[in-house]
Amino acid sequence: MPDEPPLLLAALALTTPLMLMGALLVSLPIIAHLLNRKAKRKLVFPNIELLRSSAASQSALFRLRRWILLLLRALAVLLIVAAFARPLWSNDPAIAESGNQGSAVVLLVDRSLSVQGSSGSVSGLRAMQASSDQVLAEMTSGVEVANVVYADAVPSAALPSMTSNLNVLRQELERLEATEQRADFNSAIAKAGKILSEQSSGKAGQVVVLSDLQKSNWADVDFKAANTALPKGTKVTVLPAPAPAADNAMIGKPGYEPAIPMVGQPTMLRAQVKSFSGTPRDIVVTLRVNGRKLETRTVKLAPEQSRDVVFTHGFDRVGDHRVAMTIEDDELNIDNTAHLAVRVLERVPVVIIGDSDPNRSGTDTYFLSRAVAPRGGTIDSYEVRYVSTQEPVGAQFDQAAVVIIADSKPLNASLLKALQAYLVNGGSVIMYCDNGPVQDKLASIAVGEEGLQVPWRPVQLRDLGAQGNWVRLGEADWRSRLLRTFDLPSQESLKQIAFREVWRVDDVQDTMRVVMAFEDGSPAIGQSMVGSGNLVVCNFSPALGASDLGKYGSFVALTHAMVQALTPQSASGIDISPGMPLTIGGITGFKPDGDAPRVVGPDDKPIPDAMFSTLGDTLVASVRVAERAGFYRVMQGDYTLALAAVNVDPLESDPGRITEQALAELFSSAGANAVQADGNATGGLLDLRGTPLWGWMAALAMLMLAAEMFVVGYFRR
Repeated sequence: MPDEPPLLLAALALTTPLMLMGALLVSLPIIAHLLNRKAKRKLVFPNIELLRSSAASQSALFRLRRWILLLLRALAVLLIVAAFARPLWSNDPAIAESGNQGSAVVLLVDRSLSVQGSSGSVSGLRAMQASSDQVLAEMTSGVEVANVVYADAVPSAALPSMTSNLNVLRQELERLEATEQRADFNSAIAKAGKILSEQSSGKAGQVVVLSDLQKSNWADVDFKAANTALPKGTKVTVLPAPAPAADNAMIGKPGYEPAIPMVGQPTMLRAQVKSFSGTPRDIVVTLRVNGRKLETRTVKLAPEQSRDVVFTHGFDRVGDHRVAMTIEDDELNIDNTAHLAVRVLERVPVVIIGDSDPNRSGTDTYFLSRAVAPRGGTIDSYEVRYVSTQEPVGAQFDQAAVVIIADSKPLNASLLKALQAYLVNGGSVIMYCDNGPVQDKLASIAVGEEGLQVPWRPVQLRDLGAQGNWVRLGEADWRSRLLRTFDLPSQESLKQIAFREVWRVDDVQDTMRVVMAFEDGSPAIGQSMVGSGNLVVCNFSPALGASDLGKYGSFVALTHAMVQALTPQSASGIDISPGMPLTIGGITGFKPDGDAPRVVGPDDKPIPDAMFSTLGDTLVASVRVAERAGFYRVMQGDYTLALAAVNVDPLESDPGRITEQALAELFSSAGANAVQADGNATGGLLDLRGTPLWGWMAALAMLMLAAEMFVVGYFRR
């Protein structure tokens, strides 16, 4: 078997080893001892008393006294010399293995939103700055090396490499500011481990955690992966956390209904208010639209209670509107506003994809467009947008309530990709099956994360008209969302419609819900989930040659029932939080020959790294990281093209904390060498190179001198 390396249990280091040259001073008591030795000589005593005294002075005990005094004096000199050499004792294996060359320290500094909370007059961030200054004061410039890793949504290092110039780090930490983001501690620990692996130069590695120890943030940490990311033997020291903001309240999780509001339509604006206080509170909520104060509501909350607050407002114009719901200032102000960007339209858009002429009587698009907007004007609730199967993608899907596929002709690649994204992100698609390649069309659309999710497999087109045996609708789930608006007379009217061409299907998936069947039991309408969206497959076509469906008013009722059921009922304003990338798409009104577009952040300053691209005839704006909560505007000149809202993560408002000991135990349970720093310890917060022993050495030297005086006094008696 190969030889195992020796186990290093402890190490002794000398801070100033040159002082050991003072050990030569131990020769002084030895010389004194030799000079004080008495030579032997013969004496003649006149009486017996003098004879006894001479015998006592030459006894073995008297000779032993000289050796005891020599030993005590030599030890005192050696201990004093050792104290000046400033010895350090450590039982840390990492320090022992490094030969006490000093430590390589990475300060893991929490910059998440929650550290802005204050308890009294001192914020958590300022308390952490004071702790970091104390840590740097305990380190020795030129011996220890250090760096700082900021823990936020995208962790980064303060310096490109470790440095022994601690003043540089001190100045960096003096400029420390908190973000409005949620900390990614998994990535921050991994970055600290990478720095120590590549730049520690054989020194003992140590990660110092400076955090407010917010429980909801540390709950996301994979401690086993964190321990694996750190070099072997790295010590993790958890510093005392600042006091939390005990009296915090927040407002968040904003949303509105309907998801596509129209001008003048009453729109419900809502948000959730939560109190983290230990006492009941009355919280005043103020609604502002486009910067104008409109209304206030008072919410009564018990300790640790949350409630929804709802306002109703009718927007007076088409376009984007800024909605803000705010509460009063408290110990953490950044979570006191909920932001909503509400786009108001004149009518709800419905997209129809097909190549037939919508103005030619009898075509599928002709019947579908008149079923969606039967009045053909602005008094309709829905606006029809026509898209050809070969048309490039632009703003057609922007805020579309439903996309209807009228025929089975193949879609171009960009349109198919946009349609799949629309489905996966929560959109709804209704597909009608004509006499084309339905199998390929259905398979290309219904692509989920786990591969093809085709709700059923069309096998063969049945031309029942050629046999003079048309089929009608039969059993249906009239309680489903798609059909629940039909009363009994309407149900009977729908069942009277005859269909000439229908598909025989096979392999009906468990995920497919058959909403309506033909009278022969074959599926007529099915609904399936694709990603977060809905795919409704109609096993027939409204075209005149395929059925009589388009001739009847029941088709208008069926179309409106399905579109209304599939239209999103509410919209959320919490999809993007600070620290996440922000994409604003479907931007229309951009003039290519005008000023360059720009993205303006919540501080009314342009974002320098914003990028722009085109998708068809629309503009797409991308921000790598949305740094702050608030409104982001895409502008060209003085005109606002689009608006987006970013809200703080509600988890950052929770002041609940994990204790320093509990966090150290979580690291230790995963195999790390983790300790909790004692903020009241006289030796400092960190054990960088071991425990100082020079105080004990000086004390022992004093003890040796005291013992020497005792021995001298005793023998004189």
